[in-house]
Amino acid sequence: MAPLITPVAAIVAGKINIKLRVRVVHVWTVSEFNNPNEDNSIHMLLLDDKLGKIQASAKKHLVPRIRSNVEEGSTYDIENVLVTKNDPKYQVTQHRFKLNLIDNTKFFKIDAATIPLNHFDFMPFNEILEAEREEKVVDVIGQVVERDELKERDVNGRRSKIMDLTLQDSESRRVHCTLWANYAERMNSFLAAHDPSSPVIVLIQQCKLKKYQGIMGVSNAFFGTKLLLEGDLPEAIEFKSKIDGGDVQVSQSISQNTTSTVVSLVDDMLQTKRMTIEDLIEATEQCQGIVLATICGIESEYSWYYQACTKCAGRVRTVAGRLYCGKCNTGRNAVPRFKLHVQVMDNTGSTSFILFDRNVSSYVNRTVQDMIDAQPNNSSDYPSDLDSFVGKRMLFKVEVSDGNLLHNWRNYAVKRTTAEEDVINQFAIFHDINLSDNEDVAYETLDENLDNVCAGSSNTVVNLMDAMDSVANNNDKGKEVDNTPCSKVSRKNSAGTILLDSTPSANVGDVSVTKPVKLKSVVSEKRSGKRSAGTGLLDSTPSVDAGDFSATKPVKLKSVKIEPKN
Repeated sequence: MAPLITPVAAIVAGKINIKLRVRVVHVWTVSEFNNPNEDNSIHMLLLDDKLGKIQASAKKHLVPRIRSNVEEGSTYDIENVLVTKNDPKYQVTQHRFKLNLIDNTKFFKIDAATIPLNHFDFMPFNEILEAEREEKVVDVIGQVVERDELKERDVNGRRSKIMDLTLQDSESRRVHCTLWANYAERMNSFLAAHDPSSPVIVLIQQCKLKKYQGIMGVSNAFFGTKLLLEGDLPEAIEFKSKIDGGDVQVSQSISQNTTSTVVSLVDDMLQTKRMTIEDLIEATEQCQGIVLATICGIESEYSWYYQACTKCAGRVRTVAGRLYCGKCNTGRNAVPRFKLHVQVMDNTGSTSFILFDRNVSSYVNRTVQDMIDAQPNNSSDYPSDLDSFVGKRMLFKVEVSDGNLLHNWRNYAVKRTTAEEDVINQFAIFHDINLSDNEDVAYETLDENLDNVCAGSSNTVVNLMDAMDSVANNNDKGKEVDNTPCSKVSRKNSAGTILLDSTPSANVGDVSVTKPVKLKSVVSEKRSGKRSAGTGLLDSTPSVDAGDFSATKPVKLKSVKIEPKN
């Protein structure tokens, strides 16, 4: 008598005479470690009519036979299998056991309409964000609201494609997703051909939990993950119905930037309006622009990270002994994220940019928590890893906000960056920019003025003010310039500071210093390779007199307002 059909849920150790009636939902192979072109084993995900799922595997010598006789998506009766413990690092199913296929295993193709084409156990995004164990394999569904450019990275000595995405669920919770290898290339091709007016709904089956910058997200396993991009799947249609009419935007990158379409890095940098630092400062309305500039210092008087809400990435504060997110208006868990203040300069002026998490971690390849853990006694002091930004020429996508317009703030939030020379060269050609001029003019002018200052010239203060004007190339001396650096910065940790006494109004040549503001990172060295800690040290041995001003020791230049002398 033929054995009865064994439900997947009833499979236990020691069970014999198993006969399965299942659909082969997914088939994949695992290559040999030292020979990626050679299959070492074959695996499949089996589903029965009671929605029980189990993994089945076969060794190398059975790969050709199974590959030629078993079709993904079809239904089969399967006999003669062995039951073994399901204990790989990344379990494909939650079943306690899995099946080993042997030489005597038989597949009989049948019609079994009662077995669904697929079945998903979608893990809610809030559970993903709260999860602690990375090894778990899950199914996820979400809308792609942010994407990054397809890149290459070394993995175990091999080059592999990688793409970072942000997925959003129907309740606006967001989870980071990293796709590798063929999954990244397939997603990139799909997005390139996708109608930008239609939402991008992604289903990922058998992906693994993986932390990104200290927050739990998801990533494909190198083998076994199934990426489903078909928008006509019942699950995708149902998900889309939940977000229709909602305020869901798609961002151009993994920064805090939003727009109506998914745009590549190169297109974004070339299609967005070009601006200079002078353009930013003189802007009269909210806008975004691409600025080609060089980072000339790190403003280390500001904290380099903040405690961020795990849901909205807003700042979390401690209220009555509990972590509280003002944006979410509720208690939240927090994770440290980068918020790096840097000084930048082009050939029209200099100012302060703020780089947030993605625009820092992608260059240093470490999270804030990684850096804190590497510090002695888990100190939050400035890590040396951030020194690598100084001297880096980059394209910045920058936003002019209400704060810049209404409050005259001179620090600008950066939405997206790139230091890739190929993209910078394309940008320069597109806008007819001479890169050598752009790189050298500001530094040369500033170095010359600072050399005069540090040499103890009799017109030291006038030269210092001229340095500000020469790098800004700005004749509007009646404007207040807050938080604007006036120097190219070496990477030297300076113990001293510069200070103009601002209690009385001090006449200096043709300018009047009337109000204190910060002037950060003024140093005399030329690209020494050491980081500035946000202050500059002038040689104070000679006494320098200029009008009513006398400097006999290092002091801090807090703030300047340059006005015509009456």
